[in-house]
Amino acid sequence: MKERKTKKNAESPLALGMEQFEQLLTCAICLDRYRNPKLLPCQHSFCMEPCMDGLVDYVRRQVKCPECRAEHRIPYQGVQAFPTNVTLQRFLELHIEITGELPDPTSGQTMERCGVCSEKSYCSLCVHCEKKCCPECKDAHMDILRREITRINSQKQDRGFYPQNFAKTLEDV
Repeated sequence: MKERKTKKNAESPLALGMEQFEQLLTCAICLDRYRNPKLLPCQHSFCMEPCMDGLVDYVRRQVKCPECRAEHRIPYQGVQAFPTNVTLQRFLELHIEITGELPDPTSGQTMERCGVCSEKSYCSLCVHCEKKCCPECKDAHMDILRREITRINSQKQDRGFYPQNFAKTLEDV
């Protein structure tokens, strides 16, 4: 009797195991690979940001788990004070070693309010003015700074201030 090949028995046990491993590393809220997984007292884990932030009831100072509906008090320091799921974090590292995937460039970062558009995003600090900018606003912010610097430099040149003259006056002192 010929055995019919179904999708399940056509896949190797290793492929099925990797698929199950991938599912264990997937956040139930964002459906993406965990980023900084935090552990609730009910033992369910979610990404610190933006997933845990979305669960917060600020009025009642609690978090309601979307998996089991258990309600948990938010620690005094906020949701970031929930413990990191170290076991899950180690599995994420193991997955990277096995698959050779590059780590998420935003892992370890926390979302912050952009100083330009006020949206929550993974911001970087402007080295010129120390304003936190999201990737979408960074180019526009840099253009504004370039124009402002150009304007200031042209005003200085109009007033007869030239950097080379400034250097000479410093040598004379």
